[in-house]
Amino acid sequence: MDQEKIEVIDLRSIHRDIACSYLNEFIQIHESVFPDSIELKDSEQWRQSFSEFSPSVAQVKIAIALNREPNQEPRVIGGLVFKHYGKSGCGLWTSFAVKPSHQEKDIATRLIRYVTDSLEILLFAETRDPEKYSVADERKKTVGQIGFFAKLGARKIDIPWLSKLRHTQEGYDHLLCFPVNQDLESIDRDRIAPFLLEFHEISGDEEPNLHANIILMTQDLPKQIKLEKLPAREEPVLPLKAASVCLHFVQRKAELRESEPDRVFGSMELDLLNYQFQVNPPLTSRHKLGEGNMAEIIFPSSFQYHSEGRFESLICDQMQKKVNCMLNMTEFKHSKIRIWHLTLSAHEDNPLNEFEIIKLISLYDGRSEDTGPYAPPSKENTASEKKILANEIKFKYGDEPFSIIGLISKLVANYRDPPSQHKSSELELKSGTIQLLLKDEETKTLLWNAIRARSKAEQSTENVQSAVNGNNPHEATRAVMAENGLPAKALQALSGITIGIFDFGQTDFEEIVDTFEPSFEDGSVFIKFNRCTLLSIAQDDRAFEACKKTIGISPYLIIPHAVLIHNEELVQMAEKEIQSIEEKKSFFSILKLGSLEAAYNTASEYLYSQHLPMIFNYPTETILFKQGKRKRGSTQKYKIVQSQLLEFQKRIEELWQLRRGIVGAVIATLLAFISVMQARTVFDMQVRDVMTIVYDIVDFDGTKLLDHIRDADVLGAFFIFLVPIVVAWLSLMGLKKIKK
Repeated sequence: MDQEKIEVIDLRSIHRDIACSYLNEFIQIHESVFPDSIELKDSEQWRQSFSEFSPSVAQVKIAIALNREPNQEPRVIGGLVFKHYGKSGCGLWTSFAVKPSHQEKDIATRLIRYVTDSLEILLFAETRDPEKYSVADERKKTVGQIGFFAKLGARKIDIPWLSKLRHTQEGYDHLLCFPVNQDLESIDRDRIAPFLLEFHEISGDEEPNLHANIILMTQDLPKQIKLEKLPAREEPVLPLKAASVCLHFVQRKAELRESEPDRVFGSMELDLLNYQFQVNPPLTSRHKLGEGNMAEIIFPSSFQYHSEGRFESLICDQMQKKVNCMLNMTEFKHSKIRIWHLTLSAHEDNPLNEFEIIKLISLYDGRSEDTGPYAPPSKENTASEKKILANEIKFKYGDEPFSIIGLISKLVANYRDPPSQHKSSELELKSGTIQLLLKDEETKTLLWNAIRARSKAEQSTENVQSAVNGNNPHEATRAVMAENGLPAKALQALSGITIGIFDFGQTDFEEIVDTFEPSFEDGSVFIKFNRCTLLSIAQDDRAFEACKKTIGISPYLIIPHAVLIHNEELVQMAEKEIQSIEEKKSFFSILKLGSLEAAYNTASEYLYSQHLPMIFNYPTETILFKQGKRKRGSTQKYKIVQSQLLEFQKRIEELWQLRRGIVGAVIATLLAFISVMQARTVFDMQVRDVMTIVYDIVDFDGTKLLDHIRDADVLGAFFIFLVPIVVAWLSLMGLKKIKK
């Protein structure tokens, strides 16, 4: 249907008989869309009020959208009902309805534009606060209304006392307006105050002082009143019944015990390893908790994310989601690092959607949109801490709600072996693995076309007929994105999961093609690393089906991922060891060479002895491990810390040279001092003998002369002793300057 065939009119501006006919048509549409008894009562009131006309009171007006087909009578396709307040020149939204066949034609926007532009009426609307509803149906209805108004460009008017006043009157919480300029951030007080006064005057409030109080309150309003953007409603398009999100937690200094191979992981884990590491495996995975342990995820009703320099909000109508909780772990015996795998798997009757999966990704990532990662609350000044999505997600296990760290700590305490006195480090959430099985053939075809769209062979435009028929993946994907229908939304949703962002609705064709470039080519499965997330999408997976009641996800994904996480943790530990020494660096480090060398040996052990090489046997896991190191930046980080360690080694060698120089100078000084003292003793004895002979010959009192000689001797010895000290000090300062 062309846009030129749609016309919007005011029913009160046309002949009465025609207006009544259009009104009846609209009421039929309204009753078919809203078959509720309350809505039917509204329809009768419209008929009654339409016959009235009084410019001094609020008057019901209806803007009607007509479909004017050539050579046919105009047909009503929708309408907007509002109360017009004549004194203030404002309108208050009452109801809206449009034919189901035209609900994707943006009729509401046309009607609002007609009211605000053609009729020059500032349109207001009211809505409730979904936070105040515990009943799911009521909350869903309110969230849907807010999402609908948000799409139409409505803004919330920031008047603190207004929500309390209106809520006590008629049950509404927020007053909205539809500004002509969508970029408007504030509205003049003189546009709102007259409407508030007229509204409460006409409403017939019985309180005598209420009107006077409203006058005073409107006078106290700021000149420019802030307009707040409404949160958009989450509208998921992917009900993912076979979806698992595995969260990986690192525990350092774990006490490991020798035991028999695990019955769940044993054969599969050994099968992954190459020959040299099968004999004495460097890692052991164990199953702890399987299917049947239900947890309820409690998502916040609304949250904010930051994208491309703007802040956006989302609101959801379903806050609770039941999932299966499964717990497993992988231990690395040389480094004493244990990685816990907490798998949250979709329940058959309650599938996960794209928004919920991205929210779970925010628990360990979410940095690009400022929604995560989770950070334990600070013990000091918690009121001033910024609220982020990851910290607002709770998990109800049993009767108690937990944070994500609280949940894993509870599970580990309940299902690990009896604890010993060995002190382990706290659990830290590091990464996640996501596995999706797409059972819908259409969605699978969409995804695989997008994946192959980058292939030059597939992009060839020589065969025009194949492009027309949709056989060319590049052109087929471009066509899907150009139509912007449900298939395009499904691709955008998958891209949002792939890169872990909520702003996927803005993704265009080129970005879709970039997003679905896999980490390595495989005809049957899409596997991609994006920062700290490993994503696998396939139609089916034998390993997943075999382990869905125990591990909840394919072990061939989480074991290579665990090795990557382990190696990255060792690099971080080495870097921390080096930085802790650098922070305490001083001239007196020369006296602590033993501790410096111990720190160097520890960091070196982390980087070399405990850091695992390629241990996998099969091409898929081998490529997965190599691509993971590259995509996650692990290789570059390893080289940086390795260079830091080499610098640290050079510094230790310089300190050893400096120490040897000082020791040599001290030894030389001591030898010089001993030599001077010996020479002084011999000289003193010889002088005494000579002077005694002279005294006897010339009978001369040489006592004073002998004292002068002795003083001169002591002074000379002092200078002889001082010279080596000065030389040693100058050497020390010189070495220090050279080091700097």
